[in-house]
Amino acid sequence: APGDGPEVRCAALRALRDVAQKGDEGTLLALKRILEQPAAPTDVRLEAANVLRSVAASSSVVSSHAALVALADRDPGVRSVAVSALRSICGRRECVELMRELTAMATEEPDAEV
Repeated sequence: APGDGPEVRCAALRALRDVAQKGDEGTLLALKRILEQPAAPTDVRLEAANVLRSVAASSSVVSSHAALVALADRDPGVRSVAVSALRSICGRRECVELMRELTAMATEEPDAEV
């Protein structure tokens, strides 16, 4: 359908970034669902990751789970934004559980770039 192309979805995500409140769980879950779709265009996943970086809340479990999904993306740009989002979610010596999940991901990931 003409109204759901990548350009429209990216514009909708940018608008969402402008109106969503930091830490809004519904927004974060919607972004996570987009990031979980490997068939979604890279531009859409990248925009979702950028919105996540803006909306993610410090020490938020929902934020960190969405960022972990982005961190596993095949696109290095999406992964880079995910790292930035994780930095804003977890300060130093915070998010011990997240570090366990990251360690598990890193040991399972054959691609050394991740």
